[in-house]
Amino acid sequence: MIDTAFLSRFRLFAGLPPDRLSQVVDLLAERHYDRGELVFQQGEPGRAVHFLREGRIKVYRLEADGRESIVRFFEPGEAFGLVVMLDGQPYPSTAEAVAPSRVWSMQVEDFRRLQQELPSLFGQALGVVASNLRAAQNRAHDLAVHGVHARLSRFLLEEARRRGRPSPDGWTLDLDLSREDLAGLLGSARETVSRALADLRRTGAVQEGPGGTLLLSNRHLEPWLED
Repeated sequence: MIDTAFLSRFRLFAGLPPDRLSQVVDLLAERHYDRGELVFQQGEPGRAVHFLREGRIKVYRLEADGRESIVRFFEPGEAFGLVVMLDGQPYPSTAEAVAPSRVWSMQVEDFRRLQQELPSLFGQALGVVASNLRAAQNRAHDLAVHGVHARLSRFLLEEARRRGRPSPDGWTLDLDLSREDLAGLLGSARETVSRALADLRRTGAVQEGPGGTLLLSNRHLEPWLED
């Protein structure tokens, strides 16, 4: 069931009156994805845009050597695959459910017709795509300028500020990522990321907490940020 209350949490639809939200609901189809199931695949025709209601989606590109280069993870309340609405080209990346997920999808043709009635949607969609592009540019800069210790430290702090809990010395973070996914995000090998994480632990920047949580120390992480 597609509920308008949650739909209004998406940046594209925020501020729409109830009658317009009901109009959007009529154009959405809901599908459930198991862990490991693909929502769309790199190179497939871009026929729909997607909105995550529950779960978690990993978006990544496959490099020539078969390695996954992770673009980012999407959380409930975020839209993904929007770029195909702008250029009409195939999906430039693959979207995979990394947890049981519920996704609402809208056909590109329906989205474009809706934009004609609600011109603000196009500006909102451009804003979301621009934010994703800026994040990708920042990540590319990080890869070019900083070593893996700095990239790991920055990532942990960004995740902690986004969804962690403050602690007396820094943050408590539930980082439910495999070493492979973490390596894909940081543009490095799994073994290299594991060694970097061990270095952060040794200096007290990161500690293991109960239930697999990470305890981050701002004071001890700071020296690693410019590595």
